[in-house]
Amino acid sequence: MYEASTTGAAFWYVGLAEGFYKQNGLIVNSAGVSSTTSTVQGVAGDKTGFAFGDGDLMDILLANANNPTETNLIQVAETGRKNPVSVLYLSKSGITKPTDLNGKTIGTPFGSVSSQMFNNWAKIVGIDTNSLNKQNLQFASLHPALLSGKVDAIVEFGRGIGSLQLQAKQIGQNAGYFLLGDWLPTPLGGIVVQKTFAQSHPDIVQRIVNATMTGYKFCLLNSEKCIQDFDNIMQGRDYESTLLEWQWSLKTDLVPNVPLDKVASTSPLQLGYINSTQVTNLFKMAQQLYKIDTTKIDPSTIYTNQFVQQPSGATSIGVSFEAQESKISMRSSLIWKNATLLVNAQCKS
Repeated sequence: MYEASTTGAAFWYVGLAEGFYKQNGLIVNSAGVSSTTSTVQGVAGDKTGFAFGDGDLMDILLANANNPTETNLIQVAETGRKNPVSVLYLSKSGITKPTDLNGKTIGTPFGSVSSQMFNNWAKIVGIDTNSLNKQNLQFASLHPALLSGKVDAIVEFGRGIGSLQLQAKQIGQNAGYFLLGDWLPTPLGGIVVQKTFAQSHPDIVQRIVNATMTGYKFCLLNSEKCIQDFDNIMQGRDYESTLLEWQWSLKTDLVPNVPLDKVASTSPLQLGYINSTQVTNLFKMAQQLYKIDTTKIDPSTIYTNQFVQQPSGATSIGVSFEAQESKISMRSSLIWKNATLLVNAQCKS
């Protein structure tokens, strides 16, 4: 199992801690990686042929466009239904709307998915990217740089608002953010395997999907126990910060395809159903932002719903790319206030 050691990956490790993989007759070894892109690369290059991991459909699509004869991956379930990338800042920055970022110093890992998404988003919301002073910072350095005033804003996954808000309060600040998912479609995170694996051993892939999606549902319903399990495996993490990050991730990227009050009555396999409308939006985003001809790629060659089930009353999460090109929403002030209220409530409980 190729998986990043980030909070958003907690449910994968819960599958190990709660014995869901074992219950499905699987012996799983975990290979830690740094990102979903690294996960895709790890699964693609695995020589055993039995690898799986958390990968974005966007990564598979781009790889297919660049090397169609060599791309051997397929997504078999979906969990990341909202674009997870965000821009985070502190109240002292005076930032209240996206164009306030003009002339600011921005911290982001160059070449990362977050950085690429930010560049695309900046064009849509009217930011002059030439006015920005971009600093190449690794993810672990982002919060310290923002809190110390070395940068005015940072680009990372939205779940980081949880831990950042706790840190910001220690210096008398509040944290605000812009969710790029309010403007851009999701890159569609989910379970990725090699095509030959799915074709030759569909029974094993089915068990992998069963176990992983059972972990996903478990974490949707049991946040505290989920993060306890995750922290027991990932020694040295702060439980309160990690729990807040997980709870934010359920709003910023790991949004279920049914209302939260329907999760308990929805099967794990139904929670993994891949929405074709979101795939269509992803293809359009890739074509317009990355300048690739997606019309030559058959969506059925990079994802399948063979191993999941269609839920009743499913909701389509995310946005239409075309709609967001012409309509720029300025909701940051409200988002910031809601973020502050939520974290205050968490700190008091």
